[in-house]
Amino acid sequence: MNAIESLKDDHRLIEQGLLALERMCTALEAGQAINSNSLEKWIEFIQIFADRYHHLNEERILFERLSERGMPRLGGALEVLESEHEESRMLIRAIADTVPWVHRRDPAALERFLLQSRNYVQLLRSHIQTEEDDVFPQTDSYLTAADHAEISNAFDQAVDNGIVAFRKEWENTLHGIVFKLNH
Repeated sequence: MNAIESLKDDHRLIEQGLLALERMCTALEAGQAINSNSLEKWIEFIQIFADRYHHLNEERILFERLSERGMPRLGGALEVLESEHEESRMLIRAIADTVPWVHRRDPAALERFLLQSRNYVQLLRSHIQTEEDDVFPQTDSYLTAADHAEISNAFDQAVDNGIVAFRKEWENTLHGIVFKLNH
Protein backbone atom coordinates (compact mmCIF):
# COMPACT_ATOMS: atom_id res chain seq x y z
CA MET A 1 0.00 0.00 0.00
CA ASN A 2 1.44 3.39 -0.94
CA ALA A 3 1.45 6.37 1.42
CA ILE A 4 -1.63 8.05 -0.04
CA GLU A 5 -3.63 4.81 0.12
CA SER A 6 -2.44 4.38 3.71
CA LEU A 7 -3.67 7.88 4.62
CA LYS A 8 -7.02 7.18 2.95
CA ASP A 9 -7.26 3.95 4.92
CA ASP A 10 -6.62 5.97 8.10
CA HIS A 11 -9.40 8.32 7.04
CA ARG A 12 -11.88 5.43 6.91
CA LEU A 13 -11.04 4.54 10.52
CA ILE A 14 -11.23 8.20 11.59
CA GLU A 15 -14.66 8.39 9.93
CA GLN A 16 -15.73 5.42 12.07
CA GLY A 17 -14.59 7.46 15.06
CA LEU A 18 -16.67 10.42 13.88
CA LEU A 19 -19.70 8.14 13.53
CA ALA A 20 -19.15 6.83 17.06
CA LEU A 21 -18.98 10.41 18.38
CA GLU A 22 -22.19 11.32 16.55
CA ARG A 23 -23.96 8.29 18.02
CA MET A 24 -22.78 9.20 21.52
CA CYS A 25 -24.05 12.76 21.03
CA THR A 26 -27.44 11.49 19.84
CA ALA A 27 -27.70 9.22 22.88
CA LEU A 28 -26.75 12.04 25.25
CA GLU A 29 -29.31 14.35 23.63
CA ALA A 30 -31.94 11.66 24.20
CA GLY A 31 -31.04 11.62 27.89
CA GLN A 32 -29.20 8.31 27.78
CA ALA A 33 -26.09 7.79 29.86
CA ILE A 34 -22.90 6.96 27.99
CA ASN A 35 -20.40 4.52 29.40
CA SER A 36 -17.49 6.65 30.63
CA ASN A 37 -15.07 4.12 29.18
CA SER A 38 -16.56 4.67 25.70
CA LEU A 39 -15.93 8.40 25.80
CA GLU A 40 -12.45 7.99 27.22
CA LYS A 41 -11.54 5.33 24.66
CA TRP A 42 -12.85 7.58 21.90
CA ILE A 43 -10.70 10.49 23.12
CA GLU A 44 -7.69 8.17 23.35
CA PHE A 45 -8.30 7.01 19.77
CA ILE A 46 -8.54 10.56 18.44
CA GLN A 47 -5.54 11.85 20.40
CA ILE A 48 -3.25 8.93 19.62
CA PHE A 49 -4.35 7.62 16.25
CA ALA A 50 -5.90 10.62 14.47
CA ASP A 51 -3.60 13.28 15.84
CA ARG A 52 -0.27 11.86 17.01
CA TYR A 53 -0.05 9.22 14.33
CA HIS A 54 -2.10 10.29 11.29
CA HIS A 55 -1.86 14.10 11.42
CA LEU A 56 1.80 14.06 12.40
CA ASN A 57 2.58 11.67 9.52
CA GLU A 58 0.94 14.14 7.19
CA GLU A 59 2.64 17.20 8.67
CA ARG A 60 6.13 15.86 9.31
CA ILE A 61 6.46 13.47 6.41
CA LEU A 62 4.04 14.06 3.51
CA PHE A 63 3.51 17.83 3.74
CA GLU A 64 7.21 18.38 4.43
CA ARG A 65 8.20 16.43 1.30
CA LEU A 66 5.52 18.15 -0.81
CA SER A 67 6.84 21.51 0.37
CA GLU A 68 10.43 20.47 -0.45
CA ARG A 69 9.26 19.54 -3.95
CA GLY A 70 7.57 22.90 -4.59
CA MET A 71 4.02 22.69 -3.28
CA PRO A 72 3.41 25.98 -1.45
CA ARG A 73 3.22 25.45 2.30
CA LEU A 74 2.29 29.01 3.21
CA GLY A 75 -0.75 30.54 1.63
CA GLY A 76 -1.84 27.25 0.10
CA ALA A 77 -3.70 24.06 0.86
CA LEU A 78 -0.96 22.70 3.14
CA GLU A 79 -1.17 25.73 5.42
CA VAL A 80 -4.96 25.37 5.58
CA LEU A 81 -4.71 21.66 6.39
CA GLU A 82 -2.11 22.25 9.10
CA SER A 83 -4.25 24.99 10.65
CA GLU A 84 -7.20 22.58 10.63
CA HIS A 85 -5.03 20.01 12.42
CA GLU A 86 -4.34 22.62 15.10
CA GLU A 87 -8.02 23.56 15.30
CA SER A 88 -8.90 19.88 15.73
CA ARG A 89 -6.38 19.62 18.59
CA MET A 90 -8.01 22.56 20.35
CA LEU A 91 -11.47 21.05 19.91
CA ILE A 92 -10.33 17.68 21.27
CA ARG A 93 -8.81 19.34 24.34
CA ALA A 94 -12.08 21.22 24.88
CA ILE A 95 -14.14 18.05 24.43
CA ALA A 96 -11.88 16.11 26.81
CA ASP A 97 -12.21 18.88 29.41
CA THR A 98 -16.01 18.54 29.42
CA VAL A 99 -16.15 14.75 29.78
CA PRO A 100 -15.97 14.56 33.60
CA TRP A 101 -18.78 17.11 33.82
CA VAL A 102 -20.86 15.32 31.19
CA HIS A 103 -20.66 12.18 33.33
CA ARG A 104 -21.95 14.23 36.25
CA ARG A 105 -24.83 15.30 33.98
CA ASP A 106 -23.93 18.98 34.16
CA PRO A 107 -26.27 20.64 31.60
CA ALA A 108 -23.83 23.41 30.63
CA ALA A 109 -21.01 20.92 30.13
CA LEU A 110 -23.28 18.70 28.05
CA GLU A 111 -24.18 21.66 25.85
CA ARG A 112 -20.47 22.52 25.37
CA PHE A 113 -19.64 18.88 24.70
CA LEU A 114 -22.35 18.60 22.04
CA LEU A 115 -21.40 21.87 20.34
CA GLN A 116 -17.66 21.10 20.32
CA SER A 117 -18.31 17.54 19.16
CA ARG A 118 -20.46 18.70 16.25
CA ASN A 119 -17.83 21.27 15.31
CA TYR A 120 -15.16 18.57 15.44
CA VAL A 121 -17.15 16.19 13.23
CA GLN A 122 -17.86 18.93 10.71
CA LEU A 123 -14.22 20.07 10.65
CA LEU A 124 -12.79 16.58 10.19
CA ARG A 125 -15.27 15.54 7.49
CA SER A 126 -14.50 18.68 5.51
CA HIS A 127 -10.78 18.24 6.15
CA ILE A 128 -10.78 14.65 4.90
CA GLN A 129 -12.70 15.66 1.79
CA THR A 130 -10.22 18.47 1.04
CA GLU A 131 -7.27 16.11 1.40
CA GLU A 132 -8.78 13.38 -0.73
CA ASP A 133 -10.36 15.57 -3.42
CA ASP A 134 -7.84 18.41 -3.68
CA VAL A 135 -4.44 17.61 -2.17
CA PHE A 136 -3.87 13.89 -2.64
CA PRO A 137 -4.57 14.00 -6.41
CA GLN A 138 -1.85 16.65 -6.75
CA THR A 139 0.86 14.62 -5.05
CA ASP A 140 2.01 12.90 -8.25
CA SER A 141 2.69 16.33 -9.77
CA TYR A 142 5.23 17.01 -7.01
CA LEU A 143 6.54 13.64 -5.85
CA THR A 144 8.67 11.11 -7.66
CA ALA A 145 8.29 7.37 -7.31
CA ALA A 146 11.33 7.44 -5.00
CA ASP A 147 9.60 10.11 -2.86
CA HIS A 148 6.49 7.95 -2.59
CA ALA A 149 8.61 4.97 -1.55
CA GLU A 150 10.48 6.99 1.09
CA ILE A 151 7.23 8.39 2.48
CA SER A 152 5.71 4.89 2.61
CA ASN A 153 8.79 3.62 4.43
CA ALA A 154 8.57 6.46 6.94
CA PHE A 155 4.89 5.65 7.53
CA ASP A 156 5.79 1.96 7.95
CA GLN A 157 8.31 2.88 10.66
CA ALA A 158 5.54 4.66 12.57
CA VAL A 159 3.36 1.56 12.16
CA ASP A 160 6.19 -0.58 13.49
CA ASN A 161 6.21 1.57 16.61
CA GLY A 162 3.03 -0.12 17.86
CA ILE A 163 0.16 1.56 16.06
CA VAL A 164 -0.99 -1.70 14.40
CA ALA A 165 -1.92 -3.34 17.71
CA PHE A 166 -3.75 -0.24 18.85
CA ARG A 167 -5.51 0.13 15.48
CA LYS A 168 -7.25 -3.26 15.75
CA GLU A 169 -8.27 -2.51 19.35
CA TRP A 170 -9.70 0.85 18.30
CA GLU A 171 -11.54 -0.65 15.34
CA ASN A 172 -13.22 -3.07 17.73
CA THR A 173 -13.92 -0.34 20.30
CA LEU A 174 -15.43 2.03 17.75
CA HIS A 175 -17.53 -0.77 16.26
CA GLY A 176 -18.72 -1.65 19.77
CA ILE A 177 -19.72 1.94 20.53
CA VAL A 178 -21.69 2.27 17.29
CA PHE A 179 -23.29 -1.17 17.71
CA LYS A 180 -24.37 -0.53 21.33
CA LEU A 181 -25.87 2.82 20.47
CA ASN A 182 -27.78 1.36 17.51
CA HIS A 183 -29.54 -1.24 19.66
